Amino acid sequence: MLSTLLSKPVCQLTDPQLVNVITQLNISYRRGQPLVSDDEFDQTYLSELRSRNPEHVLLRTVQPDASAAALTSKGRVAHPAPMLSTNKAYTEMELRAFIQRCEQAAGRLAIQPSTLLYRITPKFDGIAIRFNATEKTFTTRGDGLQGNDVSHLLKRGAIIVGDASQDGVGELVISTDYFESSELSQIFDHPRNMVAGMAASDTMNEHAQKVLADGKLHLVLYRDWDAPTLTAEQLLADFGSIEQSMYDQSPYPLDGIIIEAIDPALKSQMGHSSHHHHWQLAFKRHSETAEVQVLNVTYQTGRSGRVSPVINIEPTALSGCTISNVTGHHAGRIRSEGIGPGATITITRQGLVIPKLLRVNKPVEPMLVDNCPACGSEVHWENDFLVCQGDSCCAQKARVLQHFAKTVMLEYIGPTAAEQLVAAGVDSVEAMLDCNESTLLRAGFGHGQAANILQEIQRLLSEPLSDHLLLASLGISKLGRGASKKILLEHPLDHIPAITANEIVAIRGFEQKSANIILSGLSAKRDTLRYLLSAGFNRVAVSAPVASSHALCGVHVVFTGKMESPRSDMEAQAAAFGAIVQKSVNKKTQLLVTGANVGAAKLNKATELGIEQVSEQAYQKKYVTAQ
Repeated sequence: MLSTLLSKPVCQLTDPQLVNVITQLNISYRRGQPLVSDDEFDQTYLSELRSRNPEHVLLRTVQPDASAAALTSKGRVAHPAPMLSTNKAYTEMELRAFIQRCEQAAGRLAIQPSTLLYRITPKFDGIAIRFNATEKTFTTRGDGLQGNDVSHLLKRGAIIVGDASQDGVGELVISTDYFESSELSQIFDHPRNMVAGMAASDTMNEHAQKVLADGKLHLVLYRDWDAPTLTAEQLLADFGSIEQSMYDQSPYPLDGIIIEAIDPALKSQMGHSSHHHHWQLAFKRHSETAEVQVLNVTYQTGRSGRVSPVINIEPTALSGCTISNVTGHHAGRIRSEGIGPGATITITRQGLVIPKLLRVNKPVEPMLVDNCPACGSEVHWENDFLVCQGDSCCAQKARVLQHFAKTVMLEYIGPTAAEQLVAAGVDSVEAMLDCNESTLLRAGFGHGQAANILQEIQRLLSEPLSDHLLLASLGISKLGRGASKKILLEHPLDHIPAITANEIVAIRGFEQKSANIILSGLSAKRDTLRYLLSAGFNRVAVSAPVASSHALCGVHVVFTGKMESPRSDMEAQAAAFGAIVQKSVNKKTQLLVTGANVGAAKLNKATELGIEQVSEQAYQKKYVTAQ
């Protein structure tokens, strides 16, 4: 049994057991259900096999992306050229060794090693895909020679980031911001898990349908990604900053960075094995793990009524941060894996950011709840979720206010403020936007806080606000920002109260089931939608032409660092103003908007090119509020 083998020290595994573990771990990873971190897989299990049998077939060939049974469930497609994996490195010494191999090969070609250039791209953490532009098909890596046809994803709404007129290789991914700000983060450990499930299934569940309807499943073509090219000297001199900037700036989850020599003659000289190209390297970060004891499992109620678990652990230092809580994703996992006080679990920080539960080492009696922690109403099971049955749950109402504020970028309404408002009877979006100073003071806000909130509400009403954000602010299932924009491109917001299921289904990316869910949600939110339509917002129709007089119109802008507002929202707003939003700094960039923890490489490049640099706050004041 795999769990038994994983509990053993790797040195105690027999050769057949080690091979079995590696094979099963790879299958789980390709299915989107990893049982160990990439670091542990590479540095523990593959490293052990390499020390015992460096010529083993698992080390020399591309490992297939699923079990044989799963592979035959879809059409098999032969790759026109081998679609290989990428050799991995974890230390600077390994990086220097790679560069030395490239320079030795350059010497054999009479190429001056110091003139070699290396292209540096993010290694997106998703599903590797080969795109055929002529036939409009997606094919997975498979065993490197043949892959699975997953073109159904393109037909159902997957978006190609790059030049769709040419063949290319890329990664099928979901943006980090979208994943973390949606309920997907409560269901799946990682965006890749969601993508793998979508690729493996012809039938799209409600979550997959929403991702596609929102336009958030992207095939990012590596060839077209705006990436720097550096000499070896430049790369090694500031490698730490370059690597960190890749992680900071990427809108998608990363699994490292890729360094590749770009000289065609050098690539031909260095060639490839049956596993990887010799002119390319994936530099990955060690994922530190820790085995900890569970102290408690607490539950939180979301705006949809789902009661989600948070695993409380003994404070643990991990990758430079002290972690006390880890998401339990959903109550079904708590129940099936036996998580409760006294359980022992292994955790990691995914991408050195997100605390993640890797596995349960010692299960116990699972800790579940019978009642909503907020209002005390009974909870019922809906698939893997516990759902509050209360009609007037205070937690749900507070989350509704939070969601509205976050979607339309209304400041000062965080979790605590929303709870204060609901406790004072301000338990709807309508009541919040109509509140006055005396109401806010009764809710426990100080005079200064009350003034700030009222000023923000007036700002929200007066500044241009896209109709799709108003519609998405209702918090209706299947009707996020992307889906709202798609619908409003076909039908104006004023028509939405009367929209029919047939009209929704006629829009690309929507199916009957999702249309019915949207209509049900619109019916429940009818009063709020009517209020928003009559509240006097300075609305901007999704299809309205961009005003050429706006200061950002035609400006090439890059947003980088950790922002107070969701970066995706700021980018969308800038695009609505006519800006040309870029993902990285280059000679075309005219404006760099910086948040916290910006990598030195991007700042230095902007300074070299004489690009205007402004903070998020200065940007809002100069380019948003003042317009």
